[in-house]
Amino acid sequence: MTVRIILDTVRPPETSWCWRNDWYSGMCSAYALVLKFGMLNAVSGKEIAKAFISRKCGIKSETCANPNVDLRDARLFDIEIMAEAFRIPPREVRATFLFELLPKSGTKSSEHLRWCEACMARGFHTPIFQMTLVSACPIHQMALRTFCRWCGQSIPYRLRQDLLAMPFCCPHCKADMAPGLRDARASVLVPRPRERIALGETVAFLRLEEETVLAKMEMERRVQQYGQGELIFSRPSADGRMSRYIGFVSQVIDHLRFAKVKAQATLAMEALERAERGMPAAAHPDDEDPALQYPSWGNQIEHMSNSETVGEPRGEAEMRSVTTVYQAVRRHLWKHVIRRHRRCVIAAARHLWWRTDEETTASFCPVAEAYIRWRMSWEGCGTPRYLFGAPRRAFYGVLGWVSSRPSPCPSHWSRPTQHWVIDHIFANACVESFRERLADAMENDAKGTIHWKGAFRPVRYDTYWAVTGSDVQGDPTVVYLRCPMPHPAAAYGLPGGRQHRKTHLAQLATIVR
Repeated sequence: MTVRIILDTVRPPETSWCWRNDWYSGMCSAYALVLKFGMLNAVSGKEIAKAFISRKCGIKSETCANPNVDLRDARLFDIEIMAEAFRIPPREVRATFLFELLPKSGTKSSEHLRWCEACMARGFHTPIFQMTLVSACPIHQMALRTFCRWCGQSIPYRLRQDLLAMPFCCPHCKADMAPGLRDARASVLVPRPRERIALGETVAFLRLEEETVLAKMEMERRVQQYGQGELIFSRPSADGRMSRYIGFVSQVIDHLRFAKVKAQATLAMEALERAERGMPAAAHPDDEDPALQYPSWGNQIEHMSNSETVGEPRGEAEMRSVTTVYQAVRRHLWKHVIRRHRRCVIAAARHLWWRTDEETTASFCPVAEAYIRWRMSWEGCGTPRYLFGAPRRAFYGVLGWVSSRPSPCPSHWSRPTQHWVIDHIFANACVESFRERLADAMENDAKGTIHWKGAFRPVRYDTYWAVTGSDVQGDPTVVYLRCPMPHPAAAYGLPGGRQHRKTHLAQLATIVR
């Protein structure tokens, strides 16, 4: 007789988690993801640690017993399991951890929660809020909070049992920080395209700051090694490559080192301009005011020229000096670069009598387009026709450029020297900006259309420069500048005869208001 043994066993159900795809807004932090996950599944910090802490970390048992994990660091977490639970790619899960997004941010970030109240009210938090350099929300332009509004206590940025007991609430006073998530039809804040651009620009700035720290450390080390005095360098541009900035810094330091030992310098990576300011008479660094203590004919002339500006604010004097330089650069471009296309410029400016902001028109002579848009940017003019009339107001682009950056010189240097330095830097920026405008105009000519958007902001434009010296005769002020890139070769091949002007006028005729 056959005997059958039947075991009454129940197959354990597979572990599955609840998650809402619309609660992942992108560019959010691990803190926000973990708390949303705990809210939807009604689980404790120990259960989340048991689910997400990696077995390979070596301390999973200890961590699950008393979870206290830094949510800036992803080393203890299992990224694959988190990606499966949140239904997003693993690379996006890594981007929610600050140390994965900005690897060198350990000393410049906070271990306590920093948040925007408007974002947190709808369940949004981004890891860049933890950076101490970020003081305001790029979306709402509100100051970030670092402690609870009701109890004044700081909130740890960690995976802990008390934080998951009441998600999105202060662990000390239990105040609700995200009331928008408690609604029956809760909707999480999803950044709009322009807000994503603002967050992306902030991340790019923070990454640039990380690379700048290493460049500055190397620069200081080499300056001390070669016995060179104080050097003042420009900040790297967010639009440029860091390698080019480091190359410029290295080239300046090498030039100073070889000039000191009177040896031949190494092969230059790119053209470098050097300008040295002379002194009218002997001066010493210990003098309080050499021009007044040791008057000479040259110093008397300089003192007389400065007497007209006694009591004048420094910003107004710089603005007048820089405006003179801008007008000189404008005349240079008109005489030596525009040349055969002057009629094209005048015809286009007269035809475009209205404000062209955010309009799309047919393309015309690229040299004329570049010159007109270059002047519109620096002069703050929205109507091309007004460029060739009597000036009615200050050059707002130039004014913004001067006002947005401090003086590159020490405060004890003479005002003429400070103006001389800023004039050289501004002239270099002006010429380089026209080259960029000309390159954009050549692309527009190839496409056949022009989109008159205000993408170019002179306030944000800068060039690479370095200043050294002591503003005395024995150690004069020296400015190093990166030479502007040459104009596009195709621009020099453009014809400027009657046929070109005829085509240009025909293209302008298609542009109507």
